[in-house]
Amino acid sequence: MTPNRPNPTPAPRRLQLPRGAALELAAVVALVGLGLYHWPGLTGAPTPQDHLLDGMDAGEWADQARAYAGGRYAALDGHRMPTWTILAGLVGNIGVPEAGHLMNHLLQVALAPIVYGLGRAWGMGRGTSLLAGAVVAANAVLVLASRRYGVDPTVTTLVPLCLLAAHLVRLRWWLGPVAGGVAALATASHFTTLPYPVPAALTVLLVARPAERFPALLSFLAGLSLAWGAIFLVFPWIGVNTLLLSVAESASHEAAGVPGTPGWERILGAAVVAVRQDLPGAAAEYASRMHAVAPPALVTFLLAGLGATGVGLGAAHTGRRARRNRGVPEPTGPAPWAAGVVLLSALAPVPVLLAMHAAPRYSDNLLPIAILLVVRGVAAAATLIDGALPRSWPRALAGRSDAILGVISSFWAVAATAPGIPTASLEGAVVDQEVGALLAEHAPPGSCVVSPMRDAVAYTDLRFVRLACPASPTEPAFRACLSGLAWQCPDQTTLTWLVLERTPLDERTVAKKAMDEWARRSYPVLGEHRTRTTHVSLIELPFEVEAPP
Repeated sequence: MTPNRPNPTPAPRRLQLPRGAALELAAVVALVGLGLYHWPGLTGAPTPQDHLLDGMDAGEWADQARAYAGGRYAALDGHRMPTWTILAGLVGNIGVPEAGHLMNHLLQVALAPIVYGLGRAWGMGRGTSLLAGAVVAANAVLVLASRRYGVDPTVTTLVPLCLLAAHLVRLRWWLGPVAGGVAALATASHFTTLPYPVPAALTVLLVARPAERFPALLSFLAGLSLAWGAIFLVFPWIGVNTLLLSVAESASHEAAGVPGTPGWERILGAAVVAVRQDLPGAAAEYASRMHAVAPPALVTFLLAGLGATGVGLGAAHTGRRARRNRGVPEPTGPAPWAAGVVLLSALAPVPVLLAMHAAPRYSDNLLPIAILLVVRGVAAAATLIDGALPRSWPRALAGRSDAILGVISSFWAVAATAPGIPTASLEGAVVDQEVGALLAEHAPPGSCVVSPMRDAVAYTDLRFVRLACPASPTEPAFRACLSGLAWQCPDQTTLTWLVLERTPLDERTVAKKAMDEWARRSYPVLGEHRTRTTHVSLIELPFEVEAPP
């Protein structure tokens, strides 16, 4: 008999990732590092920007964030869609400007990995997906938007995220509610994102297993509806009529249309006419804007990729068969044309926004989708290269064109764009902060302030009062103006009147300028603030105005 031998001590098991997973993780880490590189203050001198309200409508967004954090839901503005406010509230009570800026930085860091994941989900290779993520992370327009205070980075990141989340139904159909919840957050980010359940639902139909498409779509719609309803249990919804009026006014500032047609229908009619007239040239204008967001060399490269996209879509199946014949596993997932359909549908609002002459930042918010579609042309070109390689070519290089092209192009894209990100001017935001400190020092807490500097009031706990008067430069009109303002502050007997004088351009009307001078002569000046281009005076005015002594 063979004597029993003690079993050897088993070697400790090591945690090892599959080779493919390790490469995916390395790509994500590299893109996160690139995002952190552009985070102001992490890799260079500290910047005061994170303490300033320096974005478009920053004062309104700050008021929204403060009302939400304080539980004053009745004070929420229905024109401010809720997703950004919810996200900014997640980072904690660190100050209204700081919380908003921190969330925007985090969204920008997450954007490149999300774009990378979306490319991989649609069957693009690691190299070209890495290229798309690198171009997005180093894009000057997107980086500058992430440094401003406001909603734009939420739109930029949530749109590709909802398209990526829709791919969850490929794993299990009952993950549809998760994808629907993400789509609800994306939809509730901005008025321009309201149509985005459509490309997300289209993704669900295209990527779900054939036998699970119907339950996957139903579960997605259920998650979308439940999340949307939960969000607007807290936040106010302005209603369809007000929404259409807001969109129509953005499209056309004229009151043209069919005479006698009331309200938003009249303005919307003029808006539709304006869009129809300008729509043909809108796509060309958007393509030309690429020159404003990247160096010319990178634009040439990306436009070449866009041309290759059409070739790749036409020859996609040929390329896939060529790869298989070379001994390279054929990629799995949706058909090659599906990605092009979904990405193009996600870009559908762009020509409409351009035809409406909307602010460029609205279309810039969809740059990640545009860049991913263009870089997909690079993937198509790489597939064609793989299929065209001669059989005598070394086997080790078969199917590697995507990786080689993507990695080299990524380094080049980053090197070309990273030094070109300018520094935003903070002069106006600093003045707003200083005037806010002056208001907090002299105005009674909780009192009302009439101010053309909306962002300055947002630094305080004072109540901002909108002004649409006086009607004429006369003292009776001034007194009528104050009486009309009293209803906005029924519990107040006085208000703080802020006089702003700019040089060399003074934007005040003749009547407003005359009322400012009347107030300065007749009532106490609480404090003043002077800069090179502005002079601010704080004046205490009574609502019941008596004749000055």
